[in-house]
Amino acid sequence: MKLSGSPCPLDQLSIICFKRCPYLRTYLSELIHEVWLSGTVPNEWKKAGTILIHKKGNTDDPSNFRPITLESIPLKVFTPCLRNAIYSFLASNNFIEHGIQKGFTPNLSGTLEHTAQMADIINKARIRQRAVVITLLDLKNAFGEVHHNLIQSVLDYHHIPEHIKFVIKSLYTEFQTSIITSEFRTPFISVGRGVLQGDCLSPLLFNMCFNTFIQHIKAEKYRQFGFSFKLLNPIHWFQFADDAAVITGQESENQHLLNRFSIWCQWSNMIIRVDKCSTFGIKKAITKSVQYLPKLLINNNLMPTIKIGEAFQYLGRYFDFNMSNDNHKTELTTLVNELMNDIDSKPLHPRNKLLVYSLLRKALKLSPNQSINELWKSTNTHTNIQYDFYNSTKEVLEDFRSEHEDKLQNQLTCQGSFFSSVTKFSLSHLSKVWSTAQSKLPKNIYNFTIRYINNSLPTRKNLSRWGLSSSSECSFCLGPESLLHVVAGCQCYLDRFTWRHNSILNFLANTLQTVNGSALYADVPGFKSPYKVSPGFVAIVIKWLSLCGLAHCWL
Repeated sequence: MKLSGSPCPLDQLSIICFKRCPYLRTYLSELIHEVWLSGTVPNEWKKAGTILIHKKGNTDDPSNFRPITLESIPLKVFTPCLRNAIYSFLASNNFIEHGIQKGFTPNLSGTLEHTAQMADIINKARIRQRAVVITLLDLKNAFGEVHHNLIQSVLDYHHIPEHIKFVIKSLYTEFQTSIITSEFRTPFISVGRGVLQGDCLSPLLFNMCFNTFIQHIKAEKYRQFGFSFKLLNPIHWFQFADDAAVITGQESENQHLLNRFSIWCQWSNMIIRVDKCSTFGIKKAITKSVQYLPKLLINNNLMPTIKIGEAFQYLGRYFDFNMSNDNHKTELTTLVNELMNDIDSKPLHPRNKLLVYSLLRKALKLSPNQSINELWKSTNTHTNIQYDFYNSTKEVLEDFRSEHEDKLQNQLTCQGSFFSSVTKFSLSHLSKVWSTAQSKLPKNIYNFTIRYINNSLPTRKNLSRWGLSSSSECSFCLGPESLLHVVAGCQCYLDRFTWRHNSILNFLANTLQTVNGSALYADVPGFKSPYKVSPGFVAIVIKWLSLCGLAHCWL
């Protein structure tokens, strides 16, 4: 837990006390151990305070607020242990899906991947004159509509051990919370429905509930739906927590997936807010792509459409037909004007205002959307765009915000050409930049890159791992054909390299011996040995000495 975590308003105990007091930590660990063995969560732990955070809209409407539950410290420590145990079980048995559902997944920037991929889909559909239909779905109070009986059914679906199911059932049985504001506090209210926002276990339970539907649409009969990339299966569904987007190439396919989602919502007692849903379409009209208004139904209600020329928002990013980012520019301009006016109105010395202006310029950087678009184009043959070359999303954005961003991006046509393109370009224009970047690169990242290149070479061992060869054995000595084996481990290969070396040397010697007035030395049969002069190939010409050495010949 972070030190900045808010304490529960009921007891005002902070995690700092437990982090800095070994005695309290020991006592808490023993207490959690006893709770785990008994399988029953104490009633004192099942009381919390809930604060309301305004999302948007009218403040008189309670549905425009997000309830955040502040639990006691013992429960905050216990639920992450429970969550980690469940997640390890699901991951080790491959029970949960991460290709479609990107929300609440450790070490995964799901918003970046979904928004970048959706932008690339719209650009490809417009440029290549392909049809695409995108439907955004919205659920009413998604976290609060999860029935506790559904949680138990979902745990059974994922084969969770009985003891863990018993602990989770005990946690949600007679859980009480009090709504706390700056003016009043309500009596304790029993939580009879929904998962607790603010609890570490709730996101995983919610993902497991949605995973029942995601596993259904991953069936073979639905895999043909969607918008297909080159060398990839069609992409037909984006999910980030409760934010869903259906992407298909035809209206009929989109409608079919919407029907399946509607049936699942009826089974899980989820409520679809049709008025908050929207659909966006692109199709080919004669010789160009145009935006149009798809006609889709959900629960026998016509879904709202994105008007021609307007944009829709998904995971905080705006998308329109031309992908112009005009909405982001407008928001950024409005924000800058508001901040500038706010600074001007402050009774500050002009020197201090200039200092604030400079900090404002550093804080408001350019939108990284263009960089993300180009990054996705270069790596759209891989499932996770930042895993191969970067440790985090921050490294991706910093790299592609550099002054040579456009030059590098123009060279990236696919993921496999990354290193060759950078090397080719750096030889002429970016040699200084490349050498500086390489010198500053951490040793572990540099070694990983070298290993990545080596593991990308088509040796028999790699071809067997990729499923392109039936055997990983060397065709000459029947040993495992790794890169080290090819270079220095196989005696047959070494003999071939020697033969090629001697063949080239013999060709050069036969060509040069026709020159009059010269003495020729060559390390091949039929010529004078040059060992007393220099190894390799030596040609001594009158008045000057010519040395021709063949150090390596791997052709």
